This record gives sequence, structure tokens and C-alpha cells, in this order.
Amino acid sequence: MSKLDYQYYFKICDQIATRSKCLSRKIGSLLLSQDKTILGTGFNGPPRGVSHCNSPERLDWLVENLKKYKDGAIRDYLLEHNYGESCPRQIIGFKSGEGLWACPAAHSERNTLINSAREGVRTKDCTLIMNCPLPCAECSKEIINAGIVRIICTSGPDYDTGSRWLLNQAKIEIIQIKREED
Repeated sequence: MSKLDYQYYFKICDQIATRSKCLSRKIGSLLLSQDKTILGTGFNGPPRGVSHCNSPERLDWLVENLKKYKDGAIRDYLLEHNYGESCPRQIIGFKSGEGLWACPAAHSERNTLINSAREGVRTKDCTLIMNCPLPCAECSKEIINAGIVRIICTSGPDYDTGSRWLLNQAKIEIIQIKREED
């Protein structure tokens, strides 16, 4: 693929990402066949029918389950720090990639693979393209088991130090591209 092809697919991933309701990051990804046909797409977000982190019912769940991380009036703390407009994990103080148990969303890579499987799309020998740096280790494990042969992602620091090791062990080609300014 040429540099223009990469930028074209990154722009499609950006458009897919606009569907995400995530208050932290908006990520989109797509599954590409060997002949460059888009077979499936996904964005980061909760499973179908599940409330996102800014819903009132999610706030009740967070209040109950975050007591071990914040003392005192957790509900007031969240509401005072823009709950509903900011990522609850970030409000509590988790760094990127931490406290994922408190997030109802699945990563875009995982959703792309699952959406493809749901529609009976074969993932073996395909390329996964995403508008973010290298995926986390958990998504990398699923990418490996799905038979993906190549990942095309943006350049940047690794989200998770274990992912590169896993992907290299599985001999998955990693192509990281610097994004062109739009």
C-alpha cells in the first residue's frame, strides 16, 4: 500500500470513530481483506444495549464500586468533577489503560473483530487498520487468535508494553504511520 492509501484508511477510521460516545478517546478501526475491501468496522464503546459511562444508572454502579479508590462522598466528587462530560476513570485518577474494569466500553479493535464475526466475516489473513497507536495486550491476543496478519496504526508510544512482544511473537506485521495533518 502507498502512503496515500494509509491516509485514506485513517480518514475512514476517523469517520468510524465519530460514532463513539467515549468521553476519553474516540477510536475507529476497520478490517481489510487482501484485495483491500473493507470487511468490517468498529469503534470503542459499550456492548449493544448497555448504558455508557455517563448514564445515571452507571453513576450508581460507579459510586458503589469505586468506594475503595475514593473515600467520602464519591457521588458528589464525581458530579463536582464533570461526571457525564468527562471520563469517570480519569476523574477518579486512573491513567490511560488503568481501571478498565470501571469502563463499560470495548476497544475498537475488539469491536471490529466481534462485529465481523457476528456477520460471518472471515478474519484470517486480513489487515486491521486503526487510527491510534499499537493496540493493548488484551486486544493483541484477540487479534492474534483472529488470524490477522498485519496491523496498520498510527505512530506513537505503545499503549501497553506487552502488546508489541505478543504481536512480534505471533509474527504479525506492524506498520506504524505518521498521520498527515488534515
